Amino acid sequence: MKRLVSIFSAISLLALMSACTPTPVPGGDDNNDQTEGGSKPLGELTLTVDEPVIRADGQSAATFTVMVGETVVTEGVQFYDGNDKPVELTDMKFTTTTAGTYSFWVAYKTKFSEKVEIMAMSSMVPVIPTDPQPSSTDFHRRSLLIQFTGTGCGYCPFMINTIRRLAADSAYSDKYVHAACHSYNDPDPAYIQTNLPSAMSVGGYPSCIFNLDKTTLFQSNVSDAAIKDYIDSKYEQGARVAVAGACVVDGSQLVLRAGIKAGTAGSYRLAAWVLEDGIVGKQSNYGAPDEFGIGFDVHENCIRYIYGQNAAKDFTGKSFKLEEGETADMFVIFDMPSYWVTENLHVVVFASAQDGTSYIVNNCVDIPVNSSAAYSYKN
Repeated sequence: MKRLVSIFSAISLLALMSACTPTPVPGGDDNNDQTEGGSKPLGELTLTVDEPVIRADGQSAATFTVMVGETVVTEGVQFYDGNDKPVELTDMKFTTTTAGTYSFWVAYKTKFSEKVEIMAMSSMVPVIPTDPQPSSTDFHRRSLLIQFTGTGCGYCPFMINTIRRLAADSAYSDKYVHAACHSYNDPDPAYIQTNLPSAMSVGGYPSCIFNLDKTTLFQSNVSDAAIKDYIDSKYEQGARVAVAGACVVDGSQLVLRAGIKAGTAGSYRLAAWVLEDGIVGKQSNYGAPDEFGIGFDVHENCIRYIYGQNAAKDFTGKSFKLEEGETADMFVIFDMPSYWVTENLHVVVFASAQDGTSYIVNNCVDIPVNSSAAYSYKN
């Protein structure tokens, strides 16, 4: 199964890896390339690697496989680096102690492969759990609930109660992921400067939307039943795509590896938001009852950083074109400010599917730091 890999750095906005076009190398006419015996033409020469991202520690290794058609080749293969210089790789393994992006291609007889890139990272490399049902596409679906709030919003506690009641209902707790966008007032300790509210046509506080679909805007008077009905409707439709991931803290960096798996062939996008729990800020309250006895001054699931904004009104992230059952990986490295509380961080990763001319979130997963989440299935 083909696997696609993209690597990005967040906050510093440094792109760590980009697409690369192989350098043309003179070679024989494919129609005339033959085996040593001259009996039949050689097949296509392909180069693949088991781990396209490794740690630059001199021990982590990327192992190459060279194939001619359907046959693995281990003898008579010459490796070249991105500058077309010959290199020797013992047992077809690559290791390094220097972080960076490396590219390789191989020659075999009169055949030349395309280039393969490997990223060597100075930070730890997260590992996504093994797919528990690799042949299945009957995915469990979660909706993304985005709450627009702020400590200066006196009516916001009414919606906070609604969301807390939803979270306490075991029938729904695993059918959605909650992210709180504190965009109402700047003195709010969880405040984030973002045009997400305007992109979603938020005209007042409190409000919430689902799945980056501004047609689902719910205002402060939304009933519990209306929210549950929406979540149920999406869950029953099933998911076209699944999301998995792992994230680790390495020094002052949060390293995310996100996986996406297509249930149907199509165009998808993948994005990630860093969330933080336990942010303390005095909440204005115009009379909402404290239904859970915990007050309103501690704020959960607060968006700290948004990765995947493509334009002023597009927050859907990196594009992938996938066939049915195909998977892809995306790496993002977040530089963590000192005021983030590491143990309270988690990352929501969400995949959007094309719906007409728009992309709507089709599935998501919430991953605590130094933890992971596998692809999730209904059965």
